[in-house]
Amino acid sequence: MTSALSVVFGFLATFVSLYSTVIFIRILMTWIPGAQYGRFGEALRMITDPFLDWFRRFSFMRIGTMDFSILGAFITLNIASSVFGYISRAPQIRFGIILAIIWQAIAGAVGFILGLFLFLVLLRLVGFYLRMNSLDRLWYSLDSFLQPVFHPVMGKLFPSRIVPYGTTLLGAGGVLFVTLLAARLLSSLITNLLASIPF
Repeated sequence: MTSALSVVFGFLATFVSLYSTVIFIRILMTWIPGAQYGRFGEALRMITDPFLDWFRRFSFMRIGTMDFSILGAFITLNIASSVFGYISRAPQIRFGIILAIIWQAIAGAVGFILGLFLFLVLLRLVGFYLRMNSLDRLWYSLDSFLQPVFHPVMGKLFPSRIVPYGTTLLGAGGVLFVTLLAARLLSSLITNLLASIPF
């Protein structure tokens, strides 16, 4: 690759990384009451919202009450930055390495989501078996998030009977744990296979 192209792709990688930081700041500002309504917040909205809104239109990015569209935006930016960075540094560009970079970003995001669900299920299991008040705001929020996701799955696994909530949580936790382990092993295998593609 010529040095001029290397500089261009290096610049693109840096630009995408900076844009990711700007989006992260924009998200943090939504957690601070009133912070996003000043001039600085308005400027950040104008810069970031067109990109974020593109991901918000996909319904599959929402699971229950949780919106993963921002995660989709970060995955896309991470892939772009990593690929541009690789192209700017590599003396010879290999398609297999680019595929491996893309796969790692997607697999990392899936692993994060599975890990998040597993953590929430384990947290709810603790509350359930310690018989904490299910009307408490924390447990109520967790239930309203987890039930729409897990009850249909358990209903398909056990169509002829009503599954108690504790059993649902245990079953979901077990399935998530096994899936997470299998996904990590499979992800490592696929990454190595993609990286070994000789072109």
